[in-house]
Amino acid sequence: MFELGYEEYFFGKGVCIVEWADLITEIIPEDALVINITYGQNEGERIYDIKGLEAGL
Repeated sequence: MFELGYEEYFFGKGVCIVEWADLITEIIPEDALVINITYGQNEGERIYDIKGLEAGL
């Protein structure tokens, strides 16, 4: 991540979406909005769990 210049993505302007962020939790900003997506019981169903910044909603 350091070689990729992640600081420009995390702290620059705009939105940065990170897939598999649980692999780099030590560098994710404290004020990040985290969206966990899991499978539901029915085919095609997804459950979204949003955390951070009071869920931003």
